[in-house]
Amino acid sequence: MTTIHLSDGIIKDEILVVGLSHKKSKSSLTIESGDIALDTKKILATLADMGATGKADEVIKIPGTTTRLLVFTGLGEHQANFENETLRRAAGAAARELAGSSSATFSLPAKKVSAVGAIAEGALLGAYVFNKFRIDSLTDRRPSLKSVTIHSSLAQDSKAKAAVKRASVIGDQITIVRDLINTPPSHLTPDSFCKTFTDLVKKAGGA
Repeated sequence: MTTIHLSDGIIKDEILVVGLSHKKSKSSLTIESGDIALDTKKILATLADMGATGKADEVIKIPGTTTRLLVFTGLGEHQANFENETLRRAAGAAARELAGSSSATFSLPAKKVSAVGAIAEGALLGAYVFNKFRIDSLTDRRPSLKSVTIHSSLAQDSKAKAAVKRASVIGDQITIVRDLINTPPSHLTPDSFCKTFTDLVKKAGGA
């Protein structure tokens, strides 16, 4: 399962994920990089050449300057404060595109604790991959993004830490349910189903 962390320090990952929005009145793009400053002029020119729109579910990758890869995930129309669901969806879209990567830092516009939690949830849910019964070769399979770091000025806030921990619990439990749903009936027998939950209870410290 994907692990998640909260940080306000130096970016250590080779991949940086930021947001991209567009203005309604003008055909212009805005980079939404949270608390991280980027040299936007040159980057925006590159994105324009690539036909970027900033629309929801759009993900564009370009070579980074301080990181190996810079990933832009669409947030839709520019807002002073983006809705949590918009941030959750954008983080999920980016995480899906980063399957096979070891780690990435997500720096999206999160001014509130609830927004930090939404980004964490989206990244974890988007990182889900189910490869167990795929028939292609192991080299063709892309595992889920291993580690996610949410970059925010709220990193030291106890409520933000609790929100990320909550997102981690939600992500883990949804992963379990998704695995069960995706497992074919020929492999998900009553015995294996019961064993799965017996192991989960033991792992959680139950009887």
